[in-house]
Amino acid sequence: MNEMPAKATYDRETVDAWSRCVASFREARRWRWRALSIAAAAAPLPALLGLIAALPYLPAVGFLLLATAALTRFGHAAQLTCPHCGLVPAGAFERLPLHELDYCRHCHFWLVDPRRGVAPR
Repeated sequence: MNEMPAKATYDRETVDAWSRCVASFREARRWRWRALSIAAAAAPLPALLGLIAALPYLPAVGFLLLATAALTRFGHAAQLTCPHCGLVPAGAFERLPLHELDYCRHCHFWLVDPRRGVAPR
């Protein structure tokens, strides 16, 4: 993991913009998971009701649901970018959830107020 730089820059506008980005990301992700849950519950119904052949249908739908779940789970790297530099704040191979980062690894700007820590969920 990258070490914290000796000096990170604090900018209130960057911290506020990051808070807004994280809040909108969480709201969007919440709706995606709800829609995916409904789709997963409704997907096998045509095969169970005998409206469509189960063998080619269920594996294909299962694969699509799995791919959608993976994109929903790991798609945050494309959605959450640093408000200051526009890059993804984490390093390339870090698995840390982006909304829990303290500072951007690229421009070394604080994403949360260092005196208050991470905003409550």
